[in-house]
Amino acid sequence: MKSLALACVGLILGATAYAQKPIATESGQYRIVVGPAGNDYYDPPLAAGVTEPPKPSEKVMHWAKTITPEAEIIEVKFNGSSDPSEYRIKTRDGDDEFKFYVLSTGDLTWMDRKNNRNQLRESSDEIVPIGAKYSINVNQVPEVFLTKLSNAFPGKKAKNAWFADTLVGPRYLVEIAGRVFYGTPGGMIHCMGKVDNGGLEEVSTDKTLGPGAGLTIEQLISKWGDQFNYADAIAKLKANQPKDNNFRYIVMGDCRDQRPLLDAMVQHIDSLDPKPAFVIISGDAVRHGYADEYDSYFLPAISKTDIPFFVAIGNHDVGMGARADEFRSLFGDDSLNFYFDYGKSRFVFLDNCSITTKWNDNLELADKWLASAPNDFHTYVSLHKPPTTIKKWAYHAMSEKDSVPFTDLMTKHQVDEVYCGHIHAYSTDSLDGVNYTLSGGAGASLHDRFGPRGTVHHYVICDSSDEGVTQQLVRFYNKNKEK
Repeated sequence: MKSLALACVGLILGATAYAQKPIATESGQYRIVVGPAGNDYYDPPLAAGVTEPPKPSEKVMHWAKTITPEAEIIEVKFNGSSDPSEYRIKTRDGDDEFKFYVLSTGDLTWMDRKNNRNQLRESSDEIVPIGAKYSINVNQVPEVFLTKLSNAFPGKKAKNAWFADTLVGPRYLVEIAGRVFYGTPGGMIHCMGKVDNGGLEEVSTDKTLGPGAGLTIEQLISKWGDQFNYADAIAKLKANQPKDNNFRYIVMGDCRDQRPLLDAMVQHIDSLDPKPAFVIISGDAVRHGYADEYDSYFLPAISKTDIPFFVAIGNHDVGMGARADEFRSLFGDDSLNFYFDYGKSRFVFLDNCSITTKWNDNLELADKWLASAPNDFHTYVSLHKPPTTIKKWAYHAMSEKDSVPFTDLMTKHQVDEVYCGHIHAYSTDSLDGVNYTLSGGAGASLHDRFGPRGTVHHYVICDSSDEGVTQQLVRFYNKNKEK
């Protein structure tokens, strides 16, 4: 009765439960491919038996040499456990230390600066106050700055430029090849972030709220009322139970960072026939968990459908102090650990990210909720960080101390399926008779270890019947990038 065991016949079983209309093959700027569930492919970062890290290529070292040519390279570290494999290169110029994060393929993903005299750290996602930058012509940027970028990106031209009075002083910002570099009026480049990963981040100087300074959490989200309160959504589900166990729901996760993709996914989900009863988000709906991010990014997207969304809180959703104050103000006091029944299925949600709840207490709740499910019910558990007891996910997962009792509990109750995210990909596995689906591909930058079926933006259609759940994988490809 397990989902993966039924995946290969999912379409047949689904057809016996209710008629399914063809699924749209486009949504917005995205081409859509629908296929069967399941992905056991995994490419470890180092080949079997390799213990020495590979020597960095010229492509890897290129960035430090061209962007901080006046600095000395003092350290090169290889992180073979990261995904994808990554080098961290440190350079020093007087009191300034610069760190470059470069994939083994030569792709520069991040750069920041630290001053050892005053311990000031400069990072693209932390230094520009809201409203502090304005557009300028590229030719207004210091020539030495542009020359360094020209050497770093031969044949490419700067796309946009800005000037900002940042928290660490005046800075020029230049966008080139999908990255934004921050430099001083003297032409020193201090930090960099990708456009879709903090490159143009603006922050509030009010550290209690993040973006949206001057407003309380309640004021920022008051216009939404109780529209997204979990207790109200669960009550509506309870009042509209299916007559049998035939219904549809969606699993997706890590939808921060790409609003066009999130909009396209919500639109596509809303177009499905039969329409899903609800959507499970396996965490990381927004980037930091600030109230303003929910208000401006996540809520406008999901408000375009009347399908309820339930988020298993992720590490990026926990807000200031990791207390989940913003999350609970929006979704309700009991939105961190809860369950609901729909049809003949019980859905349990657990918090393994905030500091508001204790993991052992959460496991006790899960034990009670799973034990009390009627004997003919199927059971499903959702949480953000996957267990490290599934070895191919261990590089980016819960600690072993937290994972072992969790997977033991899932085995004890022979849960039908566990849904998790945190790793930005699609992957499946089973452990001691329990199926695990990792769905973290709804917007965040993808991890590259899981092959063409898994290293893809996606969501998962889950069709329930008395026999269990069958799944279909819905993959999204940006048509603009395919040209």
